[in-house]
Amino acid sequence: MPTNDQLVRHYPKKARRLAREGDVEVSCTATEAGRLTACTVLSESPPGMAFGTAALEAAVRYYRLRPVTKEGAS
Repeated sequence: MPTNDQLVRHYPKKARRLAREGDVEVSCTATEAGRLTACTVLSESPPGMAFGTAALEAAVRYYRLRPVTKEGAS
């Protein structure tokens, strides 16, 4: 998980200037090493604030999944 400071670095400038919050839903593929790849924005609100772009950048850069075995052990 990214730190709060890391997420703040990706917060859209326009949204920060206007004190706006946003919601984004993304879909990604995880590699065997737990890195996220091939991410796409499924939904973004409010439009025009660049929250989708910010979420994609943060997802690929900071989020990692813990690989698990077929039996579910990590």
